[in-house]
Amino acid sequence: MRKLIIFPCVIILLVLLISCDEREGIRPEIEVNVVNDHLYSDGGNCNLDNTVIDFQLAGSSGFISEVKIIVDYDKTTSLFVGTGSEDFIITDEEGFAQGLYTVTDTLAYGIDTFKASLERFPSVMEEKFIHLDLLPDIQVQVELETISPGATVTVYAILSDQFGGVVSGKNILFTADKGSFNIDAPVETNEEGIAENIYTAENEEGVVEIEVSLEICSEVSSSTTIIVE
Repeated sequence: MRKLIIFPCVIILLVLLISCDEREGIRPEIEVNVVNDHLYSDGGNCNLDNTVIDFQLAGSSGFISEVKIIVDYDKTTSLFVGTGSEDFIITDEEGFAQGLYTVTDTLAYGIDTFKASLERFPSVMEEKFIHLDLLPDIQVQVELETISPGATVTVYAILSDQFGGVVSGKNILFTADKGSFNIDAPVETNEEGIAENIYTAENEEGVVEIEVSLEICSEVSSSTTIIVE
């Protein structure tokens, strides 16, 4: 008969302890910071397929150190590595932890929901959204393919995504093996996914190679030639 009485009492005590934790503010809070929430699945060579994720707990010192944080995300397309495993991470004495999220599927695109929760307090949770894209395509066009020495011509860089849609707000670099561009700094694509720059030829005849490239990944590039005569 004692066992039947003690067992319910233990359950009641545990519930009271948890409730006490809630009332006294012992339950910590969690803050998750995804350093770069827009990744490119096929951008590994440019280090664009991964991001650092920081975790910070706030609360009583005894409840933020060496705490197990459970992480959940799409493991079919990505991998998270921290101080624990792909499923969790452990905080240090100051309640801080840091891990690396990497896209493993080079064809993945969409949005991955990254969730972090405390093992002891599952209700303490935060979600972050990580956008996965493929690197855009770039094309170069010139206003004229043949110009006179010292003349100018407008060069266009056209940026599009994997579906052929425009990609705006990205910086484009314009380079030439001879002559110069009016704008030395990167040029941002407009609402139509186009960046333009004016090229000025040298005062001599020849063939000039023009290249446009995505600033964050030089592998995304396109080139053409202009004849100066």
